Amino acid sequence: MRITERTPVALVDAGGLSLWLVDANGVVIEQHTPDATLTVTVIRDVEGLDPIPGRKTLSEALLNALDVMEGLSPELRARVRAISAPSIDKTSLITHEDIEIFIGSADELDKKDRVARQILEEQVGEVVYINVRTVDRPTWRGLGDE
Repeated sequence: MRITERTPVALVDAGGLSLWLVDANGVVIEQHTPDATLTVTVIRDVEGLDPIPGRKTLSEALLNALDVMEGLSPELRARVRAISAPSIDKTSLITHEDIEIFIGSADELDKKDRVARQILEEQVGEVVYINVRTVDRPTWRGLGDE
């Protein structure tokens, strides 16, 4: 028998005071309390979460969010403070600057990442919302847009 320690990659906010550490494969490690020293990404808004320590989650939205997180470039990943994952299609990144980037599914993530970073670079200080779910037709809004 070989025991392998799991490495937490995200803290999943299951609502209320229920926070769970999960690894990159979606295996629930343990329930956790808020800790200022913990430096993993928070994933929130996951509906129908089934946190059972030692088991892989059945939540497709959470598994997609973990795939998105894993596939981000180091540049974009460093900007992300949280991921909202109410569904696969509505998965979004929330940056430290409070910019919301709608990513959707983890499909074509390299293109979505590149386009989002390009918009962030070109619209520094202006952009508040980016949508790259349809990567060939990205949209964004700035501070003055209605």
